[in-house]
Amino acid sequence: MAINLYIENKFIEADAVLNEMQDRGFRPTSVVYGAKAAALCKERKVVEAVEVIEKEMVGANCVPTMEVFSIVVGDGKTGGLIS
Repeated sequence: MAINLYIENKFIEADAVLNEMQDRGFRPTSVVYGAKAAALCKERKVVEAVEVIEKEMVGANCVPTMEVFSIVVGDGKTGGLIS
């Protein structure tokens, strides 16, 4: 559900779902964080996308994957650092 909300750029609702997941003991995967980073990059909020990796993922003990790094650096589709 959080992934779909991030895709729809509904950050407040998606973050609420993410927080609820964590409060209930679920650990979000890199896919969830990747969706958030991609949505932020599409909005040209690359600094915030980097913070997803550096703060949120690390804080949740979730190892960033190459896919998440590729989203933030830029794959030509999501508006990352290189786009």
